[in-house]
Amino acid sequence: MKDLVIRVQLCDQDVKDFQSTQLRFIWVVCTISLILVIFFDISPNNFTLRETWSWAIVMWLIIYVALFFWFKMNLKKLLSKNSVSQFVQTYTFAADSIFIEPKWENFSSTNTCTWDKFLKITEKKHYFYLYLSESCVFLIPKRCIENKEQIIDLKALFKDKLDPKKLKLLK
Repeated sequence: MKDLVIRVQLCDQDVKDFQSTQLRFIWVVCTISLILVIFFDISPNNFTLRETWSWAIVMWLIIYVALFFWFKMNLKKLLSKNSVSQFVQTYTFAADSIFIEPKWENFSSTNTCTWDKFLKITEKKHYFYLYLSESCVFLIPKRCIENKEQIIDLKALFKDKLDPKKLKLLK
């Protein structure tokens, strides 16, 4: 098999899209928590349903708004300090591992990740997310992939090298 090389240069919108995905996840968690509090009355005291409802909505709003602004402030700091468009990564997908070569101004190095190091790989409409852990993700925009044939080859390589439980690919 021929090595597949993808050169990724993220733009600010890519970072914003990734952050909005995380915010949607937090919104779902907060909403589920709200439903649990309302319907299962897991409040510390024996409140009535009306008091529990009010308490749950207030807590949900406080948590969600706090997390929303925390994400937005961190995103603003990230985009103001360092433009991600200056950062270029080259991924070389080989049979035994992935070679990742980041380039940032005067810095360059090569890292190797074997296939067994990946926690999971997820495909979305515009991106591939390669998770080394829950907090370490490589983001590959599909716009950086040259053609549909490369996307098909990349998905076939993922299917060949990873356990199906670790893959969430679109059809």
